[in-house]
Amino acid sequence: MRPTQLVLFTIFALSAVSAALAFNRYYVDRDYWVYAEVDCDPALHSCFIGDGETTPNFYEHMQRKAYAIPACDGWKDECKVLTCAPVESDELCSIAYCSTDAGDQCYTEQHK
Repeated sequence: MRPTQLVLFTIFALSAVSAALAFNRYYVDRDYWVYAEVDCDPALHSCFIGDGETTPNFYEHMQRKAYAIPACDGWKDECKVLTCAPVESDELCSIAYCSTDAGDQCYTEQHK
C-alpha cells in the first residue's frame, strides 16, 4: 500500500468507528440528556414566568437521562408529564427552580 492510500484508509476506518460509537451511544443506549420546561406550582416552588396565551405560564427546568424516560408516542398523546421520582439521583434527573440570585424573574404565591 502506498502512503496516501494508507492515510485515506486510516481516516475512513476511524470515521466509521466514530460513527458506529456515536450511533450506539445515542440510538441504542440513549445516553444523553433531555431538557424540558415542565409545569410548576407556584404555591410550592419558585417558578420561572413564561408568556401564556391569556395568563402567565409557570414552569421549571428539568433535565433527565433519555434512557430513564419511558417510551411513548407523542403524536397520540400517550406521553406522561416528565417528573423526577423522589428516589432518583441527580445523575439521572434534576429540576432547577427559579432563583433571584441568578438574576431570573421568578414567581411564588408570596408575590400575589
